[in-house]
Amino acid sequence: MTATTTWVDSVLSLVGRTPCVRITIEGREIALKLEGFNPTGTLYDRVAAHAKITSPRPHVQDGGPLAASLAMLTATMHIPLSYNETEPTLFGAIASAFGAESTEPAPSSGYRLDVDAVHAELRTELDHELDEEFRLLVPELFGPATVDLEMRTQLGHQGVLVDARSAAVVRQALALPTEELVVVVCLADGALDQDGTL
Repeated sequence: MTATTTWVDSVLSLVGRTPCVRITIEGREIALKLEGFNPTGTLYDRVAAHAKITSPRPHVQDGGPLAASLAMLTATMHIPLSYNETEPTLFGAIASAFGAESTEPAPSSGYRLDVDAVHAELRTELDHELDEEFRLLVPELFGPATVDLEMRTQLGHQGVLVDARSAAVVRQALALPTEELVVVVCLADGALDQDGTL
């Protein structure tokens, strides 16, 4: 196999067009859209790519993957971003690498998110990739959510690393009484979510 190099003008051009893999688990075939292949390793890169920056110095409360993704976006725009986190995380390190500054806690401000646009983009991308009807399941992006460490391990044994929040959605997909192919959008590479708190 010959490797080819694709040159792009911006890291934002690398967001999206993530792989979709079919697996059989517990006797059922499902598809996983692996958003861990985005530049900072999460679906939040798509969220950032659709975000509107509304102030000259946006701030992300509680850090996390959104801070890393928005830091990538604001770095391309030469806009300073600040964030805070209660304890150091890999996502904070990524945000800092993009030039974001860790500051004291403050309410999030200076940006607007369009999650509906992200869902529409995923559906359009999958329409082009799949030649059949499918049902799309996307984990909750914000706020508390169910996690499933056991399913994450089970998927890992099949060679697929996903976060524990997405693994819980895989478990839901397996319980659906449908003949359609179910596609689960996986938020992140499981290596970024070792404690199940992504």
